[in-house]
Amino acid sequence: MLNKLTEGDSYKWESKISTELWKVMEEKSDDDLIPVWLWLIGIDSRVITNALINEKGMNPADYEDPARFEREIASEVTRQVEARYGYEEAHYTAATAGTEHWEQDGEFLDRSISLVNWAINAKIDEYRMTRIGIIEREYSALNDKFVADNIGEKPREIIYNSRCTATLIVEATKTEIVAYAKNESVHDISLYVHEPLVPLLNQALTQIGADSTTGTKSGYYNYGLGYKGTGVTIGVIEALETNPATGLFTAGRFDPTAAQLSGINNVRLFYNNDAGPGGGPVQNGGVPVTVTNGTHASFVTSIIVGQPVSVGSAPSVTYEGVVPYAKVYQNTAAFPVDVPRAIRQLVSKGCTVINFSTRGSSSTAYEDLDREVDQEIANLGVTLVVAAGNYGSMNLSNNITSPGKALNAITVGNAYTKSSGTTAITTLPYDINLGSSFNQVAYIPNKPDISAPGTWIRAVQSTAGSGQFYEGTGTSGAAPFVTGVVAQMMERDPLMTKLFPVYVKSRVLQGARADQISTSNSNNPIVDNNYLRDKSGAGMVNAPGAINSMGGTIMQRVYSSTISSSMAFYVAGKNVRVVVVFDKANDSNGISRPISSLSDLDNLDIYLKNPSGTIIASSTSFRNNVEIVEFTVTTTGMYTLEIVPVSRVNPSDEVRVSWSWVTTN
Repeated sequence: MLNKLTEGDSYKWESKISTELWKVMEEKSDDDLIPVWLWLIGIDSRVITNALINEKGMNPADYEDPARFEREIASEVTRQVEARYGYEEAHYTAATAGTEHWEQDGEFLDRSISLVNWAINAKIDEYRMTRIGIIEREYSALNDKFVADNIGEKPREIIYNSRCTATLIVEATKTEIVAYAKNESVHDISLYVHEPLVPLLNQALTQIGADSTTGTKSGYYNYGLGYKGTGVTIGVIEALETNPATGLFTAGRFDPTAAQLSGINNVRLFYNNDAGPGGGPVQNGGVPVTVTNGTHASFVTSIIVGQPVSVGSAPSVTYEGVVPYAKVYQNTAAFPVDVPRAIRQLVSKGCTVINFSTRGSSSTAYEDLDREVDQEIANLGVTLVVAAGNYGSMNLSNNITSPGKALNAITVGNAYTKSSGTTAITTLPYDINLGSSFNQVAYIPNKPDISAPGTWIRAVQSTAGSGQFYEGTGTSGAAPFVTGVVAQMMERDPLMTKLFPVYVKSRVLQGARADQISTSNSNNPIVDNNYLRDKSGAGMVNAPGAINSMGGTIMQRVYSSTISSSMAFYVAGKNVRVVVVFDKANDSNGISRPISSLSDLDNLDIYLKNPSGTIIASSTSFRNNVEIVEFTVTTTGMYTLEIVPVSRVNPSDEVRVSWSWVTTN
């Protein structure tokens, strides 16, 4: 029996080692090597802020507050562009999106965005990448020092050395694990399980309001040009498919000859296989995998960025991605360790939103992969859209798959909106597909967060002959619709959406159409607060709703005893929706904490008061980091929203909160 306590210990180091790891240690001999996650105490956030100010002359307060950014940064950028090109040229936009371009530093810029807006975008990107560069420098130094001090020349494989979080995966003996647990720089240790990722394979733009006539590509937006992803860079992480004949990994990248992708391959669409060790290819058993073209990667990528392609004789049907003018980088992951590496690689290429239509573990618990992904979202400021999984009731477990349980991620369920592979549409309200995952352990916030079309989804593989379509049913097809809507939001408001994932998530959920999803309690019951539903989250993703909700956004840092309030004037008869989202951030010392009970979650409640000060609505879920209420205004006047911190895991630290009021009629 392995002794958990050593005489003279000044603290209970044994509590740092997870229960699962203790069980494995009991079964291993003294010389056996065990792969473990090492969660270190990270970087004080003030180190990053001070470096930005003192080394780069970039005050985060100037960039992260819209009013200050407009006053201190954007106005000067505008002045410089106007001085260089003249006022009219600086603010000119093309009559039709994609028809005119401007060459600047070797890159062709779509003139549906003015030169002023391009320059402001570049300033935002410069700040974002500078901040990420400092984060990577500091965390690389921290992790490398730990390796040098504690592993040194020992013949131990370092499976994962994060460059943007205080996380390592290393081989260790039982004695070494105990030594790590006694090290004050180690917060906790858990078992690493090396199991393959699996693709979730198994257009509906009108249904999410992103079509060419009534949605966010229409004349209502962007001076009549619509939002097609101009100026936004998207990442796509794909799992390797398995060859059924050999059992070996093969396919895992998009087909560059696919009908909707061929015209932009190596122009706005790029493939990289650099999520393996040291930035090399992904590996299986230490051997680099040769990745070939796959249907799943082509399907997902086409939904996001596919170019318009018409199929069939008159009347033909035109298929188009949600954001055909975006730039997209696709990466491949084979095992859980590849996922955080792929995220970092994509962020380094400028990606501000990443699609993950793949699954890891299907347990109900908050897994280590969920935890590391939460850290990366918080540190890097990247929005991650994750497929919920295809473990619905037809597959018995119903479980959300990792990293879909990450609190900061936007997890997407599959709405049954089409009755066949053609254009046939089912009747509103839509049901959630029986295969869509929705279950998680009781102390994890409810997932999915939102739903999107995911049944009988098509993309064009070839315009002629047999096998014209990629066609699938599953959350793989639902997630990229949400990713595309997020990209449209980033084109509309690059400052806040590219810096703060919590802002993006609140806007996406604010715009959701709950009325478009079945509300039958037997099919989709309400859970834990007044609005979120078990299988569909906030409802059907809706591009115009997400875009239109952005004007009423407030984002703030809330401390343990702070009661934040907001006021808005409403006229009687209006229906109002209020959404509050707060993130799972590292504390001021960069500590990423596990979640194994409700005591590991922050708890913020919201209360709405009428002009007389009477509470008329509230949302007081004790486990969700999303609170939503709707109410009908009965008395014209000023209404007050109060956000009350009920309990905090680390009361001395801040939590980022985004909220808004929006009328729905």
